[in-house]
Amino acid sequence: MPLHLTGLARRFTLPQALRRAGLLVERSGLLPAVEAALHHQVGAPRKFTARALLTGLAVHALRLEEMHLTRILTTFDDLPPSARRDLGLSGPVTYRMLWHAYTVLVRALDNGTLAVPHHHPGHQAGTGAGAAPGGPGHCPVAGCPYEPVTVSTFTGRLLNASLPDGFSLTGALAVDSTDFETWARRRARSGREPDVDPDHPPVTKDTPKLRRRCPPDEPGYPRTGHDGRLQHTIDPDAREGYRSGTNGAPGNVFCGHDLHLAVQTRARDGGEAPFVITAIHLAPAGASTG
Repeated sequence: MPLHLTGLARRFTLPQALRRAGLLVERSGLLPAVEAALHHQVGAPRKFTARALLTGLAVHALRLEEMHLTRILTTFDDLPPSARRDLGLSGPVTYRMLWHAYTVLVRALDNGTLAVPHHHPGHQAGTGAGAAPGGPGHCPVAGCPYEPVTVSTFTGRLLNASLPDGFSLTGALAVDSTDFETWARRRARSGREPDVDPDHPPVTKDTPKLRRRCPPDEPGYPRTGHDGRLQHTIDPDAREGYRSGTNGAPGNVFCGHDLHLAVQTRARDGGEAPFVITAIHLAPAGASTG
């Protein structure tokens, strides 16, 4: 059972979560890039600001709530008037406002266009990554420090920003991954071999097969996804993969993602160190682990 559902994890009060979320957003350095993606220089000013989006997501996560947009909306409803003014909110937050801002952010991450607006002297304005909303995703200047922000970079900055001041890293990491099943219902259940990369852990003869009698594949499934692999659900990024057996349960095939975690560990001949997560990478299940 997830820790936040056991009642054993510490839950922050709303004022505590607000203070920590504000520091997290400022220290991560992500706000300028998100502002460039959400705010445009033409048209009416956006009523739902980038600061409100990032802070609201962080507050909701710190309160150990399930990360559904409908539930995040209730967190905005709970904010006191002073906090709403600090976030640039002049009125109530609607689901459409939250959904649109979140969708724009996710699309910018997927397209590689999320970056801090900047300009290099001697180069035409607007050619840098994120220099203008909707602009090219890669800066033509070699060695530019304003590279596009990927999903892994986004989560990495949040993780680094959550570390307390003066926290020293050992430089030693342990890397592991866990399966993360997709939220979408499977629409293709035929007994074909799983579509995994060659270096992915193989499916052995001991791997339980899908039921011999299974529902027929729905029309259009499985379809070829954007990466050339088979897509079995409406989740465009979920793929088939193999998960090893745990707690007496045999290994089996699932449809979803592999969540890779880099966790600090003690250095060789070093003392004990806190096991903090320093990097996260979410990949389609069955993807290359090289």
